[in-house]
Amino acid sequence: MPWRTRRYRSVNQPKTKVELSINFQDRPYYRRTLSSAGWTYLWTNSRYSSFSLRPIDINVVDVSYLNSDFLQGTTNKYLIKSYESQFIAGLAFSYGFNNQLKHLGRNATVIRFNVETSGNLIDGLEHLFSEPVPGKDYYTIFKLRYAQYFRTDLSLSRLRHFRRSRHAPCWRSRRRRSCSLRLLSCTRGLSRSLRRFWLPC
Repeated sequence: MPWRTRRYRSVNQPKTKVELSINFQDRPYYRRTLSSAGWTYLWTNSRYSSFSLRPIDINVVDVSYLNSDFLQGTTNKYLIKSYESQFIAGLAFSYGFNNQLKHLGRNATVIRFNVETSGNLIDGLEHLFSEPVPGKDYYTIFKLRYAQYFRTDLSLSRLRHFRRSRHAPCWRSRRRRSCSLRLLSCTRGLSRSLRRFWLPC
């Protein structure tokens, strides 16, 4: 952790995760390199709450060759952007709450909250100390166009547990003296009394 956890008794199980990956793809229609680096802090403050802080989250897409016929006729903007050179650098924070382990067999609550930003700090510095690319309306870093966005999401869910009934409902026909069970399970006493009248559903 970037701070001393001894001062904060609520911080439990602090962890640091470092990620680094490089993927080089050489295909007949394109050639690109996918690089990523991340630094994440993980910790909890109780049995049910967990936190994740990712101050370093860098992804680089470097496309050195792309055949003009490869994406011809494609209208998917996400697919088109994935084959453009770009630089993505940002930070993210996540919070989770889950008390399912405490309330086994009972109702439980699950909360997930995420916030992520990229390119805003770089964009502010670029506007102060540099100018856009000649003929373009955007800025670059390391000769690559960088992404700029802010997004957040919140998920709330309530899990309800319904107990099974001890007696399985059945329907009896007076003419055929038969019983069709609507549920898959039935108590032993009831199943023994209806054994000779039972028919598969």
